[in-house]
Amino acid sequence: MPIAQKRIADLASFREVTAAPHDAAALYFYKQVDSYVELAYWVSDDLFRRPHLYTRFTEAQRPGEDPKPAVKAAKDKADTDYWQARESDIVALLAALRSRTGSDEFALSHEQRLQVLSPIFGEPGETNDFDRLRDDLIAASTAYAERVFDTGVEMLRERVRTAHRPLQNYLTGLTGASSAWSAHRAFPRLTENITFRILRHASIASVFGVLSAPSQDWPYAADANGDKLIEQISLHRDKETGALGRQAASNLQRLAARGAEALAAVIDYTENSEDPADDVASLDVLITSCYTWGAARNALSG
Repeated sequence: MPIAQKRIADLASFREVTAAPHDAAALYFYKQVDSYVELAYWVSDDLFRRPHLYTRFTEAQRPGEDPKPAVKAAKDKADTDYWQARESDIVALLAALRSRTGSDEFALSHEQRLQVLSPIFGEPGETNDFDRLRDDLIAASTAYAERVFDTGVEMLRERVRTAHRPLQNYLTGLTGASSAWSAHRAFPRLTENITFRILRHASIASVFGVLSAPSQDWPYAADANGDKLIEQISLHRDKETGALGRQAASNLQRLAARGAEALAAVIDYTENSEDPADDVASLDVLITSCYTWGAARNALSG
């Protein structure tokens, strides 16, 4: 049976695409949106730096009031999850993030996140084996997808197969217990339950002049309000060094999603010499995924 063409459009589809054994696909997504995570950390500092701006709260609870009954009851249990108990109170979540960054297994600092991502994807600004293998596969997929004639098509397919094997071996060979923990426990909590929750909050959007908060599907799906918010927070943080513009934010989101889909296909595809038709169908999925990944990379660099 051919491998499935997968598409990330919300949290549920993201979890489906990046579920084990696709640890590298999940980590690639988190790598690309790491600047979003870093901006949420900055907001947690800004809450205390400019308290007069953080005055509008859209949920029932306000700072200083008792938590909602369900949350209060949960807090009284000995086994209550620290972060879950703060999810309904955006100020408590920001304060916890600010105080626990780097000293909690779910509030990873920038350096700790690099320690997880660098063994697979290399140090920032440096070229490593992943970059070379990725570029080879994208180039082979592009040559196949953009061919003018069907003569020599089997040679183009074989080029894709040849470029695919080393990248698949690289990804499966470098992932282990720690990468599985990071991909399916630490980073999901850091993003979906903490930093993305902060960035999606209407009160945070209001502080930075964005009328509508990003949707709950962002950043798994594109969202213009999410792009605006990233740009506005970045403008306040990076007044001298330059902000992350909304187009760049949009391109990062697209690269994260398309890259994760492509890496999942890289991990899934295995040449099926016993059923050539099945193999070609699976190979087409791999080529399409890698071709769109390459297009997303070109949009970001362009």
